[in-house]
Amino acid sequence: MTTETQKDEQIKPVTATVIPPKKKKKGRALKILLILAVLVGGALYGLYSCGASAIQSAIFYKAEVVGVHDLEVKVSDSGAVEPADSYNVTALVTGEVLDASFEEGQIVQKDDLLYTIDPGTRDNSVQSAILSVEQAQLQYNSVYENLNPHATRVGVVQQLFVRAGDIVSPGTPLAEIADSDTMTIELPFHSGDAAKLWMGQDAVLTLEGNLETLTGAVTAISGAEYVGLGGTLLRDVEITVENPGALTSENTATAVVDGIACAGTGVFENLVSQTVVAGFSGEISNIYVAEGDRVDNGTSLCTIGGAAAHSSLSGASMGLQNAQLSLENAQEALEAYQIEAPISGTVIEKMLKTGDNVEATTGPLAILYDMSYLTFKLNIDELDISKLKVGQTVRVTSDALPDEELSGVVDKISINGTTMNGVTTYPVTIMMTDAGTLLPGMNVSADILVEQVKGVMAIPLDAVQRGNIVQVLPADYVDGTEITHDMLESVTVELGRNDQEHIEILSGLTEGQKIVSVSMASTLMEQMMGGMSGPPGAAAMYG
Repeated sequence: MTTETQKDEQIKPVTATVIPPKKKKKGRALKILLILAVLVGGALYGLYSCGASAIQSAIFYKAEVVGVHDLEVKVSDSGAVEPADSYNVTALVTGEVLDASFEEGQIVQKDDLLYTIDPGTRDNSVQSAILSVEQAQLQYNSVYENLNPHATRVGVVQQLFVRAGDIVSPGTPLAEIADSDTMTIELPFHSGDAAKLWMGQDAVLTLEGNLETLTGAVTAISGAEYVGLGGTLLRDVEITVENPGALTSENTATAVVDGIACAGTGVFENLVSQTVVAGFSGEISNIYVAEGDRVDNGTSLCTIGGAAAHSSLSGASMGLQNAQLSLENAQEALEAYQIEAPISGTVIEKMLKTGDNVEATTGPLAILYDMSYLTFKLNIDELDISKLKVGQTVRVTSDALPDEELSGVVDKISINGTTMNGVTTYPVTIMMTDAGTLLPGMNVSADILVEQVKGVMAIPLDAVQRGNIVQVLPADYVDGTEITHDMLESVTVELGRNDQEHIEILSGLTEGQKIVSVSMASTLMEQMMGGMSGPPGAAAMYG
């Protein structure tokens, strides 16, 4: 067994080497270094020859008191910051850049115009497609209207010429519509008297049969003369009256204009009259009006159906759809020459300017970063992944920004793990909505706060040995007394949560009880240095 004296003799040459040498010439200094190397080698060999006893002596004991602590349970890792989104702006067309009025560092919004590229003849293709759509629309409207005849004036249905089930051909009369609110009457006047009248002159009409009088106005004076009964020369004068409601095309009347009487009688006629005819061959499938109904301009009168009619309408409809698709394709092709921002963000790089040419081999035209928030990924060990939840707070630090307090939250937890050397890790995404002056690419460290525990009984982590064993000092131990191995008692404890420094004790110890933290030199040189100095209680290594 190695004695205290032997230990001192082995270590003594090492302590002699720390005496600062005097300034000598270079050759002498080299000799001294060689001597020191030999002395250190001898000391190391001496420690190695001590075997287990020397290693045992490298244990340091530090007295601790079981107390109450606040724990922050956290999972830590590091990663590189990335923007919320990034996009390479590319072109699907070629041509000269006509406009590129944006700059690097500029913040743009989604769909903002970035580049305008010369479309060449594409613009003419769009105009041609527009004309094709208009022509197809006119054709469809014509077919539809002919298959659905309608009134083109306001009036009353005077007569229907067809019934449901009738077969018609183009030009077949369908209905007669007239406006009976205003009526006209043509009356013969002696040619000399007609020459004295003028347009708009008031006229008084007398209905034959009941001698009722109406007031009207001269609306036309014919310039043509014709021979009447008895060889007199006559000219027709048109007078218009508002229908009081009882006039029909069967009523007759005479008129006096400014004391000049007409030379005969006339028959009232409707001011406006229309005969609606069929435009297509087919069968009358539906009739929507009856004689005497008042109709407006555009009122449907009937429907012409049948195989031929449906075929004509379907052909016109398909022609219109094809024209519209051609227009959409032409417009989309033209829109490809207007390159817009695909995302809202900051212009990181701008590759082309006005006047440059976009070729088939041209790469990205610009690079955009969405900096509304930043993200980074952590690779979390399989033993810790179950502790994490979306929304947990994350403390973030960066060596590049040591003075900034940063934070984030757990945004995504992936279950697509990666296994390497028998250990599986899972990617966890952290989102930072307030990233301070962090920039994409900077490295950060993250502590995910799993749990904050207040006032629990805990001890230092290094006080727990394998098998959940804790070394306990006797109750009568006096602080400052040298700690030796033989005074310690091993106690098995039940452990709970832990942070980076302390671990919770669930059972096995009581508050105020004294324990020891144990540390061991990791190298032979640490053993030597431990022999010269060490923490309180270090003298125990020689006990």
